[in-house]
Amino acid sequence: MRVVIPHMGDYHVCSKTLLETLGCEAIIPPPITKRTIELGCRHSPEFICFPFKITLGTLIEALEQGADTLIQSGREGSCRYGYYKQVQEGILKDLGYKFRFMRFD
Repeated sequence: MRVVIPHMGDYHVCSKTLLETLGCEAIIPPPITKRTIELGCRHSPEFICFPFKITLGTLIEALEQGADTLIQSGREGSCRYGYYKQVQEGILKDLGYKFRFMRFD
């Protein structure tokens, strides 16, 4: 299992250790670049917030690196962040990527 957690603050740092302790291969997404932002903006709804676009771009780059399992933290609430997983999963599947997507609440 090649697992990625998108950049959202520094979560990816401690997540790598946790995933490797569980026997998974942790993929650290590349640093956020202009390409990351362009990918996220190109494939996101126009009205969605900028962090959504960055995390979507990060997930696309991780899938290009060979990730097969995506993990998103968060839960439903007053912010759109709680809906990232559902919306991003649909976008990525429409783009033809094959993966498992889990959310930790």
